[in-house]
Formats: sequence, C-alpha cells, structure tokens
Amino acid sequence: MVNVWLDLGDGGGLICLDALWEDAGLVNEINGREWHAWGARFERTEERRARQVASGLVVQSCTPTQLRTRGANVLLRLERSYVANRGRGMPTGVRIVNPTSIARYHP
Repeated sequence: MVNVWLDLGDGGGLICLDALWEDAGLVNEINGREWHAWGARFERTEERRARQVASGLVVQSCTPTQLRTRGANVLLRLERSYVANRGRGMPTGVRIVNPTSIARYHP
C-alpha cells in the first residue's frame, strides 16, 4: 500500500507512510534532502521514525538517489525484511485511518 495514513496509538498526530506492507508491519520511507534533510525537517523525520519504531513497526528507508541508482539493492533489502516479518501483522494499537475522518489530523 502507498501513501497510507496511520494512527500509531501513541497519542501523537497521524502520519502518512510512503509504503506499508500490512501483513508484515513493514514500512518504507523515501527520505530526500528537499523534504527531510535540513533543520527542523530533519528533526521531524527522526521523531517520526522513532515513533514508528516504538510502536513496533519494522521501518526501512531509502533516498531517491538510492532508488534511481541502486533500486535492486533497495528492493532486496525490503524483500528480506518482508520475508523475516510476514505474517506478524500490524503492531497492537497501530491502525490504518482515513485522515479526513479523524479530528486529530494535522497536516
């Protein structure tokens, strides 16, 4: 699934993931410099990642450059993570949501 919104069940705001394999509780985020690398954006990115890990999700990430130049390596890493975690499902308390139907949505 792509561009999936989650409530992590931790009282924090909703997050939108780049990719989710629900049956493995596996996430992949694409972290480019423009949106994730500088100043407060970097801090928010790391806070999001920490929240995801603390909730029990398996979190992978890559950069746009890695996808373009070493896409096969990115795919292999995701496949290995998927195989290691398939069937475990989503962590307790983490749920997929529609952000427009949730009052706690903060863009």
